Amino acid sequence: FDRIILLDPRNDMAYLKKSYAIGSLGNEEVEMELIEKCLDLNPENKYALSNKGALFMERGDYDAARQLFSKALEVDPDYSWAIYNMACLYSLQDQYDLAIVNLKQAFELDPMLKRDAASDECLDKIKERHEFKKLINS
Repeated sequence: FDRIILLDPRNDMAYLKKSYAIGSLGNEEVEMELIEKCLDLNPENKYALSNKGALFMERGDYDAARQLFSKALEVDPDYSWAIYNMACLYSLQDQYDLAIVNLKQAFELDPMLKRDAASDECLDKIKERHEFKKLINS
């Protein structure tokens, strides 16, 4: 990624991809810096908006997370990951019906998200609900 950035310092996706790699190593501070750089270059990068929202959600800043997921959905109303992340946010805030509605929509757009949902800790509060099990198994 550094080579791509060196050759094209305005490549917002290179910063985003590097943020994924750094984030998977557990360095959230650098991950956030790279996401910010990506958004400086392209404020409507739906992937960066959703990922930044996920970082805020993990930190417990639910208002900031909701704003970022909403912004990502303004850019692309069918962006399944932003909808999925919104479901996670609703689950964490004990808004279970809204979590289920958003999960259903995310799964309709991308059925592969069911795999993530089955093991995602942010959805633990709804995993025993009949509606969740029905969505996962459909």
